[in-house]
Amino acid sequence: MAVALTVDGERLASGSSDRTIRLWDPNTGSLLRTLHGHMSSVTSIAFSGKTLASASKDKTVRLWDFEAGISLKKLEGHTDYVHCVAVSTDGKTLASGSGDCVVKLWDIATGALLQTLEVHTHSVKDIKFSADGGILASASYDRTIRIWNATTGTLLRTLEGHSKNIEGIGFSVDGKTMASASEDLTVRIWDLSVETSIQDMNSVWEREWVSHVLFSVDGKKLVSVWNSSTVGICDPDTGELQLSWQAVPLDAWFLLKINRIAFSIDGQTLVTALYNGTIQVWDVATGELQQTLKYKRIPDANIKFVADRETLLEGYTVRVLDIATEKTLQSFTAKYLPAAIYFPEGGQYNIVDRESFIFQTEGFNSASSRSSLHELQQEPMTVEGGWLSQNGDRFLWLPYDYRPAKSAMYGNILCLGHQNGHISFFEFKNSRSYSLA
Repeated sequence: MAVALTVDGERLASGSSDRTIRLWDPNTGSLLRTLHGHMSSVTSIAFSGKTLASASKDKTVRLWDFEAGISLKKLEGHTDYVHCVAVSTDGKTLASGSGDCVVKLWDIATGALLQTLEVHTHSVKDIKFSADGGILASASYDRTIRIWNATTGTLLRTLEGHSKNIEGIGFSVDGKTMASASEDLTVRIWDLSVETSIQDMNSVWEREWVSHVLFSVDGKKLVSVWNSSTVGICDPDTGELQLSWQAVPLDAWFLLKINRIAFSIDGQTLVTALYNGTIQVWDVATGELQQTLKYKRIPDANIKFVADRETLLEGYTVRVLDIATEKTLQSFTAKYLPAAIYFPEGGQYNIVDRESFIFQTEGFNSASSRSSLHELQQEPMTVEGGWLSQNGDRFLWLPYDYRPAKSAMYGNILCLGHQNGHISFFEFKNSRSYSLA
């Protein structure tokens, strides 16, 4: 999940694992449009004027005219997931960081690759420009922060001190200090002129894992997220905790953990994006929740979804029924039922998880046991991090040369398309039909 606000605070963009980017009005909570184009999860987004930049696990960066809903350019060159993007303040240069351990600088107007910065020895997880655009910082799982001249690509200094992976970084507005968040349970504030940490706020965060850190535009507030569920606001000069609140219930933090944060330009509003697609808008002064934006939801209680099949080996007919009248409102067919299906309702497109469907076959009672229903559902197969997984279980490791740029599933046949132009086919020898999530 990724989230970003325009400078004027009038537009909010969110990117998701469903491969889409959604544009919202944060004042009303209205969904304005949805951008399609990425072939895998959207990991990071950034605004620049009327342009939106997005990064994805499909190893590409895309540039969009977000008001028109048009994809302008696709930037290719990374060989692994692109984890982060940032745009310089003059809107001319875009930086991207990837699991291939490199930082790339791009010309936004032409889409041309300007430079490739190769110093990190592990995945680049966050990247930021200073407010004047002259300095670029990159944070990596190699536990270092690299400070670069954004124009020449010269490495100016290296910040070292964290003992575990660095998850996030943020410049102060004057560019003299930087904050970093790490899995070593600390937030550090760095004096960039002397390459040393001037504030170590591990005691503030009560020894919790810190995943995100961000300065307000006026530099008076530093927000951080710990344990993927709690938001804290502190004074960056003293390290004093001013306010904190639980954004995600403790009993649900693993499923609903915070994935991204963004400040409004006036520092009065904070946006948090959760892994399940929920976007929360908070009042920074009070910690009160102002808006909750959702695009993924379980269908209304007066509607049910029934997937009918004559035999266990044939396709589905999916019917949308009015519960009170049993009248069919919509119907469609699908040979293999995916993990989730989009459907229109009230002028909006929603997502229905496969778990919300009632599965039936000829002579099969829909009120049968949950285990029987489970056997009829197709469990989607995913290709993530070099593994084939199903139902969250990894079952086949793919050597590096077999890891796909694209993949597709048809019945029991898995097709993998590779960067070198080769195509591999795998056949799974059982009677179950699979789908690719």
